[in-house]
Amino acid sequence: MRVKINKANKSVDVMEYGIIILNTIVATVLTYRGIESGKYLTLMTAGVSFAIMLYMLASRAMRKKREIRYDGTMLSSLDNAISNLTYHMNKAKNFIWWYLAPFAMTTLVSMFYNFDRNKIWIWVFVILAYPLAFWMTKWEVRRVHLPRIKSLKSLKNLLQKESDLIHE
Repeated sequence: MRVKINKANKSVDVMEYGIIILNTIVATVLTYRGIESGKYLTLMTAGVSFAIMLYMLASRAMRKKREIRYDGTMLSSLDNAISNLTYHMNKAKNFIWWYLAPFAMTTLVSMFYNFDRNKIWIWVFVILAYPLAFWMTKWEVRRVHLPRIKSLKSLKNLLQKESDLIHE
C-alpha cells in the first residue's frame, strides 16, 4: 500500500518539476535568442514560458501547503495521495488552457508573421500537433489518473472498514 501512495505522490512531483525545469530552460533560451535577434515574438513566447513556470511554482506551493494538514497515518497518507492524484488529473484535464493555448497563440502569431509557402508542412504539423496533444491528455486522464484514483479510493474504503470493525 505504501508503494502505491509513494508512487502517486512522486508522479505529481515529477510532473511539476518537469514543467518547471522545461519552461525555465525554454524561457531562458528564448529570452537570449529574442534579445540577440531583436524579435519581439520570440520574447513574447519566452514570457509565456516564464508565466507558465511561475504558475506551476505557485500551484506546487499551494499543493504543498495543503499537505501539511495530513497527520501521517495510513488513512491520512491515502487521502494525501488521492488529493495529489486529483490535483495531477486536474492539471492534465486543463492542460489545453494553461499550457497549450498560450503556446498555440504565440506559435500561430509567429507563423503568420513569418509565413513561408515552402514550409507549409510546418503548418500541417502544428495544426495536427495541438489536437493530438489534447487527445493524449484526455487519454491520460481516462487510462492513467482515474484508475489510480479509483484504486487508492478502494484501498482507503477497505482500510476504513477494517478500522471501523476494530473500533466497534
